[in-house]
Amino acid sequence: MLEFFLTTPKAADTVEGITRWRLLDVAVHHALNDTRKAVRFLAEKGFLKASQVTGSEDIFSLDETQRASAEQFWRDLTADDHLENPRS
Repeated sequence: MLEFFLTTPKAADTVEGITRWRLLDVAVHHALNDTRKAVRFLAEKGFLKASQVTGSEDIFSLDETQRASAEQFWRDLTADDHLENPRS
């Protein structure tokens, strides 16, 4: 938090405001890590392919040659989820 105020010396907020942007920052950080793990998993399974772009992070997209396998994986995943968390 101190780093934010040092790098943005004109910033000012209430404790509640600071808490909100800190919580958002933490949530984004966790979501980014979770997404990175999920994308890596899907790429390792062969469902996603990475395209290297100079000066940028990899760009991920569906590997169309694996569409049928990806669809089956998704059906199995959502069927299992439905069994574990049935909706009334």
